[in-house]
Amino acid sequence: MLMFFLSSQFIMKWLFKFDKDKWQKRQRQMQKNLRSMESIRKINRELILFFKRNHEFFHVERCIEDAAGDPIAIQKMFDSIPVMASDLMSGNESFQFVATARLSFLLSTENPPIDVVIQSGVVPHFVRFLNEQYGLQHKLYSVRALYAIGKGSLEQAVVVIKHGAIPMFIRLLCCSEECYQLKELVAAALGSLASQSPDFRDYVLQFGTLTPLLSLLDNHLEPPMLHEKIALLRACSNTLAIFCQGNPAPSFNQILSCCCLF
Repeated sequence: MLMFFLSSQFIMKWLFKFDKDKWQKRQRQMQKNLRSMESIRKINRELILFFKRNHEFFHVERCIEDAAGDPIAIQKMFDSIPVMASDLMSGNESFQFVATARLSFLLSTENPPIDVVIQSGVVPHFVRFLNEQYGLQHKLYSVRALYAIGKGSLEQAVVVIKHGAIPMFIRLLCCSEECYQLKELVAAALGSLASQSPDFRDYVLQFGTLTPLLSLLDNHLEPPMLHEKIALLRACSNTLAIFCQGNPAPSFNQILSCCCLF
């Protein structure tokens, strides 16, 4: 009888241990499956985001055109400024291009979120995108963004200057490529910075800005007078006018080279 009782206890313990081990094994398998499912979901999310962003890269102009005049689309874009800033600082040039284009568009809207964009830390990256290794369209969007920020308040314009935009602007003006639209925007951006105050004007002139502007006027006065060329000449003329005005007026030595135009 005792032996039967002991053997029954042993069997019960063994069955309990067997069930416990089986339950633990099942739990481990379930956790493994959950981790696998979560990993699959993460990969799917990344793939969806990748294809979405690459679609935006190839259709960024259309996306911006669709958003223009649509307050809801503009608000969504405004809410995604932190994401765009993150893309801008990433090492992926496609993401950087799309983010630059979208931020450039936002800064050209009726109430541009200049302070929000500045606080996101993207201004030095706009300046960096003016280097030679970046494409013409990328530079165009970057200059447009810097131009919009430079048209803001005095404090906002200081941010553009502080991050070294003026030397990069002058380098683009001296570029041998006939990228009229880019040079037109650069000339306008320099003019907007110089118009902030006489001190700003004198600071811009210190970089020798007059020389490339006068060179552009001299080299593009001959036919054919294309629409893009006329727009460039107009922007250069407006910027030269800004350089020659203000109170106090600029010193004669600063604008002496302009006299050759008259």
